[in-house]
Amino acid sequence: LFEVMLSSHPSIRVLYLLDPDGKTVVRAVRSEDDYRPLGPDQIAYFTRGRSNHLLTQPYFVDPTNRQGSSLAITYAVRVEDQKRAFGGILATEVSLQFIQDILGAVQVGQTGQILVIARPKASRVEVLDSQAATRRETMPEVIYTSSGVTAQDITDFQRNFPIDLAYGD
Repeated sequence: LFEVMLSSHPSIRVLYLLDPDGKTVVRAVRSEDDYRPLGPDQIAYFTRGRSNHLLTQPYFVDPTNRQGSSLAITYAVRVEDQKRAFGGILATEVSLQFIQDILGAVQVGQTGQILVIARPKASRVEVLDSQAATRRETMPEVIYTSSGVTAQDITDFQRNFPIDLAYGD
């Protein structure tokens, strides 16, 4: 069944089932290099009953080659038996290459550019002195740029764009 799913859905890169201890029971992969199962923290997310599903932020399949790498997300669901006891995790890694292909074909006027960002994972508080603290957002991760976007463009965007307004916070 896993192989059929993989062959009939080109966006699915990996499909696997983990037992309650996080060991792989069955998997289907396009390439052995693609297989990166959920980590201990993500498995604990299910074993502690925090949620029935997990959807990751977009990430680069090859983080060492961000320009040549495609984006992907991992979606996982809790598997339960008939008595609703935890039975494992069913997970898939889905390629977002089709989104990159669409964005690559978009032309924004004569000189426009595209910059796609992912929401920061967390904020932190820095204590400046005993009476004041300031909240500083972690910068959003840039996950796609059209050709012609420079490092300075990204820095200017991160410095000047009201990120909180964009996310509706």
